[in-house]
Amino acid sequence: MDQFHKEHRIHASADQNPETKYWIPRAVVSWDENGTHHVQPLDGPPDRFQTDVEATSFAAVLGTKWIDDGKPDLKRS
Repeated sequence: MDQFHKEHRIHASADQNPETKYWIPRAVVSWDENGTHHVQPLDGPPDRFQTDVEATSFAAVLGTKWIDDGKPDLKRS
């Protein structure tokens, strides 16, 4: 699922852990700043979601919150 928030693209998805069967939320936030393209991967809790839909929805919220919180622990790329 892709969405935009404050000029950032958030790609939300989920991967299933084959051992636990839980779904892991994954968000990739990308944006351009001063002529440079940046990408920040974010992962949610690995042991909470039993469906991919729940995990993907959480990943979208995770990306939005990360942007709204001022991009803490920013990894520049």
